[in-house]
Amino acid sequence: MAGVSYKISGVTRDAAGNAVGNCIVDLFYTQDDVKAATVQSDDSGNFTFLIGPNLQCYIVAYLAGSPDVYGTTINTLVGQSA
Repeated sequence: MAGVSYKISGVTRDAAGNAVGNCIVDLFYTQDDVKAATVQSDDSGNFTFLIGPNLQCYIVAYLAGSPDVYGTTINTLVGQSA
């Protein structure tokens, strides 16, 4: 359907489940591991990607520091209507 956007959004968190702000968040297409987009989460860890329909993706988040914080989602994220 033309003009309809889909989104993948969430909150970057550490291993204990605490929100972590200002992370670099990369979106990859599952089918070929190509990076599709990069955003930075806000101070509360919130992020959003706008994508096309019927795309399966996964996300890698990273925050440099001591210690570094990083994580990867499962590889079957699908956008919801925005």
